[in-house]
Amino acid sequence: MAFGDAYLTCPLTDGDLPAELWGSETLAIDLAGGPYQFSGLVPAQAGWVQARFQSLCGAVSEVPAPVSTTIHRLPESAFREIDTRGWVYTFDRDYHPERLCLAGWGFLAEIRFEPGLRGRLWTCRTDLERFAGVFENFFRVLVAYRVMQSGGVLLHSAAFARDGRAQVVFGRSGAGKSTSSRFALNAGWEVLSDDMNALLPDPWQVEKLPFAGDLGQTPSRSRAYPIAGLRWLQQAATHAVRPMSGTLALARLLVCAPVVNEDPFRVDGLLHNLTNLLGHASAETLDFARDPGFLSLLDPDH
Repeated sequence: MAFGDAYLTCPLTDGDLPAELWGSETLAIDLAGGPYQFSGLVPAQAGWVQARFQSLCGAVSEVPAPVSTTIHRLPESAFREIDTRGWVYTFDRDYHPERLCLAGWGFLAEIRFEPGLRGRLWTCRTDLERFAGVFENFFRVLVAYRVMQSGGVLLHSAAFARDGRAQVVFGRSGAGKSTSSRFALNAGWEVLSDDMNALLPDPWQVEKLPFAGDLGQTPSRSRAYPIAGLRWLQQAATHAVRPMSGTLALARLLVCAPVVNEDPFRVDGLLHNLTNLLGHASAETLDFARDPGFLSLLDPDH
């Protein structure tokens, strides 16, 4: 199946894609690697973005933003109707040396990497519920590449902080990232996110993002903490922390770096960043018995 066939009624090339913007609203979202500027929104779309990201939304600066995206109209007839019953949603990705193309339910997008990071997003979505899904999916990919360009990694992980340092736990879906985050929250730790975290260098730290899983979204101002440890989370009968080889740690981190880890033109840059990370933060395996006792292994002084 060719790129976009699952979502588009017919193939679309650059010449087929309209330049018309949805509206005239522009706003900026300030988080890791940003601010991220979005132009071409109608007032209702801009209102949703402001409500969703709250204090992270700021005034548009006269200085060009490091990452900018324009939002364009594409008629509903360009997209297939989809029966979502029992459907596991994933969007198509088409990797190129100079750009990444995305196609999904009700949207088409591209991210260009030179000069700077520039996005274009086409959608037919007028209802805010579906527009929200389109915007979130695209924005997460945009952040992943911007963080990678900044020397870091957007990691599918949970992170929780205490005494000015953060523990980052990562693992396969169902390993217990949200469950461990809930235990940490109940024990008085600050949970940054139970789903996606930005790990950035100089010095290496984890920055809070407004992308969360079961614990809900957290659109508060970003805060960053030095990384106290990286823990590969896996379920077990008893709690334990065990050493992990650097090679295995690199492979496991790579698995948890979505979208970029499958990009044949930029995965080497990601591997460079992860190798740098492992030179500054220890990585271990955390056996997790799904009770709060594991926290004493991460922070023996409490």
